[in-house]
Amino acid sequence: MALNRRSFLKLGLTAALWPTAAMAGSTPFKALSALSTAGTSQLVRRHSVCGMCRAGCLIEAVIEAGRLLRVEGNAADLTTNGRLCARGLAAPALVHDPDLLRYPLRRVGERGEGRWRRISWGEAIDTISGKISRELRVGGVERLALLAGGSSASFIKELFADFGCRQINDASWEYCRANQDLADDLSFGRGGHLDMSFEQASCLVFLGSHIGENVEVPVMRKFSRAMARGADLIVADPRFSSAAAKARYHLMLRPGSDNALLLAWLKYIIENGLYNRELEAAFDFEGLRQRLAGYDLKELSAVCDLQTADIKASAELMSSAAPAVFVYPGRHNSWYGNDVQRLRLKAVLNVVLGADSRVVNDLRPPRLPETDRLYSTIINRLQQGKIGCLGIWGQNPLQAHTNTYRTINALRKTDFIFCCDIYPGEAALYADIILPEAGFLERSEVVVSPDRRRAALRQAVLQPRFETREPYWIVKQMSSRLGQGRRFGFDSVRERLTNDLRQMGLSWDKLRERGFAAPLIAAAPAPASAASAVRIRLKNELPHGAIEQLLEFTAVTPPPKGFVRLLSGRSPVDSRGLVNNRWLRHELEENELWLNDYLARQLGIVQGQGLFLENQDGLRSMRPVRIKVTPGIRTDCLYMAHGFGCWSPFLTAAYGHGVADSPLMTRSISDPLSGVRGGRVNFVRFIKNGIPLSIPSLVQPRTAYGTYTARDEENA
Repeated sequence: MALNRRSFLKLGLTAALWPTAAMAGSTPFKALSALSTAGTSQLVRRHSVCGMCRAGCLIEAVIEAGRLLRVEGNAADLTTNGRLCARGLAAPALVHDPDLLRYPLRRVGERGEGRWRRISWGEAIDTISGKISRELRVGGVERLALLAGGSSASFIKELFADFGCRQINDASWEYCRANQDLADDLSFGRGGHLDMSFEQASCLVFLGSHIGENVEVPVMRKFSRAMARGADLIVADPRFSSAAAKARYHLMLRPGSDNALLLAWLKYIIENGLYNRELEAAFDFEGLRQRLAGYDLKELSAVCDLQTADIKASAELMSSAAPAVFVYPGRHNSWYGNDVQRLRLKAVLNVVLGADSRVVNDLRPPRLPETDRLYSTIINRLQQGKIGCLGIWGQNPLQAHTNTYRTINALRKTDFIFCCDIYPGEAALYADIILPEAGFLERSEVVVSPDRRRAALRQAVLQPRFETREPYWIVKQMSSRLGQGRRFGFDSVRERLTNDLRQMGLSWDKLRERGFAAPLIAAAPAPASAASAVRIRLKNELPHGAIEQLLEFTAVTPPPKGFVRLLSGRSPVDSRGLVNNRWLRHELEENELWLNDYLARQLGIVQGQGLFLENQDGLRSMRPVRIKVTPGIRTDCLYMAHGFGCWSPFLTAAYGHGVADSPLMTRSISDPLSGVRGGRVNFVRFIKNGIPLSIPSLVQPRTAYGTYTARDEENA
């Protein structure tokens, strides 16, 4: 039965509000399940954990005769109440995808050409282990590097760590956690953080957070409940996002001016006494006041391209709701190379408004991220020939990182690459050996929630298909051949996980029966008062002797003449490796480029038109992008969903659909504190009939607080 247009997407979005039992009888759900539910008298239900995005929602897999029919939410999951999003519901399309890898492969053509021959697992493991052993013997552990992410990568990360390898990069950690963790350390001491949630907030503040488009059911549920309680919402975003549609104040600020807006809010709140006065004794409050006095509110408003009255009104709304205010930290936060300071300002704003009872302090000096873990460090060393063996596991560096062409150049120069994945994606095109791993419903692993308060068992509810293998089995074979790996002596993944769970005070059998255990750890008790518990660091002496000081403003680079800034985000029906999912592609076949309607009229561009993009370095998109003309975006930027534009011909549902943003992001800027590179410093213009369209120049504000300097800018 064919799917009705939009029915599947609507089903997934409403899943954040309606229980599985209610939606199971709906027409859209019947249309989907009718594809594979004929004769359901011998159904088996098994607990597991969804792997279609990072949220890790608890699920029940419905199986008949060894074939997955559908997945449903686990009603016992208090974070989702049995709801699933469209991505989770599309798990059967992933399991039965004809494009999945089936056998180990060896490259027989040039790198990037996509020519392989089938080999045995023994040959594959022997080849990889032999190369690792040789590099360790001849050049040492510095000759090894690993790009690995997702839950399936935990065992290979462990093995490489046992070698002593520090060059292990996880794109999710780099772009979503590294800046945040350092900002928390600088603000509250090593390991300190704000333990915040939506639960009691009567005012929520989002800066560029795309809740509603990057759908994760646990977060969506909390957000929906807060809005249902009547919580106010303030959104600062250059685009009219899904969240902005629900906001009391949508501040359509100039891209890159987020730090200026946070400074403006802090200045107005403190100078007008709209803060938690108990906090005056908690840190150098007078120093904070004096630093803010050096900024002019009107000048900051001009930097943001916002009305001063709107900044004041939104600050007053926050203050009126204090202490029940939550300035949401967001997740993906590597934007402009000044990101740690932005996250520091968010933390201070939260505390100033009274988030004292939710602060965890640890006054030890902050620890900077290890530069060996950074992607740019690894790529530099690959280009220099300093790394001889590279592993890529559950990652796609050609889509996940900026400067795609530099990555391709580095991969071509690398002596040996092995890749483990479920799909023959872009990264696999450059690998010497490809390992097919089992999908998330065909393998077992323990999934611990981000707050470490819940452990769940992602158990294998299906047998691995063809010659795919569980990650533990693969890594154990490497460990045996190399004679390294302290915890790979267990014969099976079940034995290994049983041992791991025992150390956590949990049981495999009980976890398998229920699916999860919570709470794993007790919540920390709230401190008695702000003055006695909260300690905010406004200044830090860093290990290399430099002084980090809060409230230092750095302007971001403006667009060159004739260009506008390129922004990107997420889609509700796409995440990580889901671009080839046929159910999801039915709902959103390709991404669109948001273009301001006034600017479109000036350029003679119409809705649905397909145009090539060209960036500031003269590199063009691989294919035309479809234009979405809308008043819901500023004239000085364009926006597109990330993750499309697949160019691996072996992913037949995704190949040639949409445009990838990463190849257009040939420049990035390193945050001076974390070293993480932000990619929102790239600019594009349109190519129409082979001729560049010069976008009308936009007046940039003059500011007394410093001008942009290309302190660490990379280009292709």
